[in-house]
Order: sequence, then C-alpha cells, then structure tokens
Amino acid sequence: MNLLDLYNARIADANSLNEVSQMHIVFANSLTPTEIVFLHGNLFAGSKHKAPKLSPLCRFTLPQLQEAGRLWIDQHRAMLAEIGKPRIELYRRYELHDAVVLFSTDRKTPRRNLVISLTGANQRLMMPISGYLQNFDGKTTDILYVRDSSRQGYRGGIPKLADDMVEIGPALTKLIDLTPYQRTVSVGVSAGGLPGLVMALRLGLDATLVCGGSSPERGQFDETGGPKLAGRLREWRQASLHTRVVVGYGAQDDKDESAAADIAHCVAGAEVERIALDGVEVKHNFIYKLSATGLLPAFMSDRLGLADEDRAGG
Repeated sequence: MNLLDLYNARIADANSLNEVSQMHIVFANSLTPTEIVFLHGNLFAGSKHKAPKLSPLCRFTLPQLQEAGRLWIDQHRAMLAEIGKPRIELYRRYELHDAVVLFSTDRKTPRRNLVISLTGANQRLMMPISGYLQNFDGKTTDILYVRDSSRQGYRGGIPKLADDMVEIGPALTKLIDLTPYQRTVSVGVSAGGLPGLVMALRLGLDATLVCGGSSPERGQFDETGGPKLAGRLREWRQASLHTRVVVGYGAQDDKDESAAADIAHCVAGAEVERIALDGVEVKHNFIYKLSATGLLPAFMSDRLGLADEDRAGG
C-alpha cells in the first residue's frame, strides 16, 4: 500500500477533526524524511491524490480535511527545512520488533555509527521521527528506534522483548548485531533517559546522552526488597568507565536540572549540560528546540562522538 492509500485508509475511521489530528500525530511518528517530502508534494495535490471517502458518521467536510491535511504536512516539511541541511536524509524503515525499528540508508552495509534511541512515554523522541532522523548523517549513521509499547515508562521492560528495564540492552543485541559498527551510542529522552543510560553502561557503549531524564532517586526502577537503582548505577559505572555520559537539561526546567544533578551524583565523570538559547525558553524538550534552530546536528555529533561524512571516507 502506498503512502497516499495508507493515509486514506487511516482517515476512513475518523469521525471528527480532533480524530484526524490524532491520526496525523501517530502517522507522522513513523514517517521518514523522504516520505514527508513525498507527501508534501502529493497530499491533496489535485490529480496526484484521490481524496479519501469519508465516513457517513464524520462531522467534517472534505475541504476541512484537505485544509487540516495540508497544514499538517506543511508544518512537517517546514520542520525539516529548519534543520538547515542541504539534502534530505534517505533513511528507510526496517521493523525488527513491534517496538524496535532500524532506520538505515543501507541495511546490508552498516554505517559507522549506531545511535540507539529510546523514546519518552509518548513514544516520540521529543519530535516526530522524520525530524529526528534529519538531524543525523544517513551516510554514516544508523538509528535504532526503541519504544515501550506498554506506555509504562519501561518500568516493566518492553513487552515481548524484555521483562525488566535492565534487560532491554541485552535483548536488543539479539535483534541487531552491534559488532559491525565502529561506534555505538545511546540517546534516551524523558522516560527513556535512565533506560538509555543503564543500557550504555551495561553494554559498555561508547557514549550516552540523557535528555530530560528522571532522577534515579525516585525509585520507579528500584526492585522491591532489592538493590536501589542509584547504587546499581555506581556499580555499572565502575565496569564501564570509558563510556562518555552527557546529561542535558533545559535551562528553564528546574525539575530536570535537579534530576540531572542526581544522575551525575550516581555516575562518576558524567557531564551535566545546561541547554540555553538566547531569547528562547528551553524546558523539557530541549533537543526539539536545538533542532528548530539548526543546532542539533552538530550537538549530537559532538556529544556522541559520531563520525562525520568527511571522516567516514578516510
């Protein structure tokens, strides 16, 4: 099924413009940059797109749907443009598990870098996946998208993959071989921050970036009658001292600032970074703000130590 037919199929069940908006949010969280570009040029574009048949129960008109659809895809195309890169990254989607997707320009030839990316509770990486992907170099970097399909903040692991947050990393190595990559790192946002950190330390990854992660002192990952996560982090850190740990928080988010300090207290050598932008309020979703100002590609490359296109050829 092509993208336009898939769009029509999803719209067929919508009975209100609010449901259309929800469909747009879910749909966008699976689209690559090239798919956004395709839809921008074809969605409700005259003869290129046969408009969907609306449900008899729907409470909106076709012109209203067309307006909502064009506004949605225009916003996402503008998001890609804000990143400021001269080309669209040519990522393709490969589903490895219900909750795990590999984005690569060539799955048969692994790139130099693998960025394992754990979403927050809303199953996003602080932005639609197309925007996140556009911030990386597809010629050198694969992205492994990981979500908690139970929407429980990884407290019970990931259904049908790992029964415990601590076991997510080892479970992923059964889905994808990490050895071909020269550099493997993790990014965890919001509820995925601590799981991404734990994964990096347990697997001995090269680096990890915690974006607005929660405090290990909260206890949500503590085992009843067992060791506390804070103490386990200290132990894992001693076994993985080479892993660069960067903990970022938005300059105007006091809660995330406190959590970042707690993480650093448990992880020796962790680098705590306050993200501030002139004239812009930066809170929990700071990587989105960096993306919207064209700063995220360099930020990710530097903090994670990713090989750029020039070095990839040498």
